[in-house]
Amino acid sequence: MISTLRALLFSVLLPATLTAAVETWTISSGSIQAECLGVKGAYVVFKKADGSRMLVPFNKLTPADQARASGVDFKAPATKVLIKPTSESETPAMTKIAAALRGKLVDLNGRALHATDPAKMSDTQVYAVYFSASWCGPCRRFTPQLVAAYPKIKAAHPEFEVIFVSNDEDEDSMKHYMIDDHMPWVALRFADVATNSTLLRYQQPGIPNLVFIDGDGRILSKSFNDRGEYDGPYKVLDDIRRYFKM
Repeated sequence: MISTLRALLFSVLLPATLTAAVETWTISSGSIQAECLGVKGAYVVFKKADGSRMLVPFNKLTPADQARASGVDFKAPATKVLIKPTSESETPAMTKIAAALRGKLVDLNGRALHATDPAKMSDTQVYAVYFSASWCGPCRRFTPQLVAAYPKIKAAHPEFEVIFVSNDEDEDSMKHYMIDDHMPWVALRFADVATNSTLLRYQQPGIPNLVFIDGDGRILSKSFNDRGEYDGPYKVLDDIRRYFKM
């Protein structure tokens, strides 16, 4: 009798337990049914019922839902990290790039550029360094493609980040390019663009130039091949998707 009651109770409670994490969240464009995985930088990561993940800007949630999301400890998706330290005593591979760029990155907050919180980059292990400029026609055609791809990649793989390196003539042009094209990633501070050896080593004769690197700075894919021929950023974006098996 007791075992029968236990089985009955289990069958009643199990569906509720499995679906309890899926809730309704209100954003500016409507509402979604999803599990909140937590806040990552300026975004909230959600997992939908079909298992897919989506990234929603934190400021697009209602104030009440912002408070709810802030109370969730971030749950990183299971990720197979391909770049690992060569020994137990070595620091994680991302540390070299992250440490070299500490205090030198900015991101958009509204229509202003602000220093990036170093904690935002603490979990980053792979980077796409993007050399581009507002005056460059091919750049203006490619940037929307990268902007569209970024949320899906970032939601599934928080260890990924894009770093924009401006080839504009002044900081104001850089800022308006980021605003106009809705760049959701970080950028190298304009004052450091001409002198930052960490990222300038990846600069090539032309733009748009996208270079995919690991945390130690090793090149995983690049827009200019070893013969100096221009394969372009679309090829690198495809390689990034293949790297993450997306």
